[in-house]
Amino acid sequence: MTAEQRITAFVAAEEPAIVSTLGDLVRIPTVNPPGLGYEACVEYLSRLLAAWGVDHRVITVPDGDHPRLSIIGAYGPAEPGLHFHGHYDVVAAQSPGQFEPEIRCGRLYGRGTADMKGGIVAMLFAIRALEVSEIELVQGISFTLVPDEETGGRLGVRHLADQGLLPRPSVGVLMPEPSSGAIWRACRGVLTLRVVVKGKPAHGVLAHHGVNAFEGMVAVMNSVLELKQRVVARQTALPVSPVEATRSVMLLGGAAASGFHSNVVPESAWFTIERRLNPEETLAEARGELDRVFDEHRAKGL
Repeated sequence: MTAEQRITAFVAAEEPAIVSTLGDLVRIPTVNPPGLGYEACVEYLSRLLAAWGVDHRVITVPDGDHPRLSIIGAYGPAEPGLHFHGHYDVVAAQSPGQFEPEIRCGRLYGRGTADMKGGIVAMLFAIRALEVSEIELVQGISFTLVPDEETGGRLGVRHLADQGLLPRPSVGVLMPEPSSGAIWRACRGVLTLRVVVKGKPAHGVLAHHGVNAFEGMVAVMNSVLELKQRVVARQTALPVSPVEATRSVMLLGGAAASGFHSNVVPESAWFTIERRLNPEETLAEARGELDRVFDEHRAKGL
């Protein structure tokens, strides 16, 4: 058989194992933030690679209760030709059931199947296919599996880059993010904030003795909403489809909370801001226009 035929036969024979592996990864809730399940996920992947005899190591970065772990490894000749890169963290689920994989109409559904544990499984089994099919490589394949992509990657890929641990492949990098087959010309920047407003607690009967943090938060939110109207009116000059996707993004209240009981003046209230920047914008500008809103309210005593 040709090399292509051997690989195709391997994939067909290993389809149950491929699907099972993805299901196992989906069941590990690697939620970021805060970084749950990282150790369990990396341990699973490391065991799989070790069973296949694929050279790799785990890089650990301490970070409170949730250390950040990355896997770096290689297969084949020492000179890297192609690099595989993926992240194993996922955004929070709306229900625990989303971490239970389900097969419907030939597709596996569950949190992280597309973004991007499915991509990780595809890359790793591609390496396994080369090994089992005895495909001789002229250059090697290196790979990195990292955390924290959903929140910027400071302790994931950024740490690897700062430590000089990322290879320099001669052919290119494969990163199977779910981009719907589109070629990305640029990437949005991201600024994530939790805005906390402090008040003074008091019993509801004596509410005049307190300072309502929730009401203060609403005032700040209204000012941020005014800013949002200006932000979303901005559009990138890059050719992006659909046209709605050309606009800058400001998502408010993805998470929010206030107080703890209906009969107590809330001492604290908070909400989140997720600001996605178009390539023409800078992080400093985005942070500056938010800081000006916050400074106005600080001047009023909030």
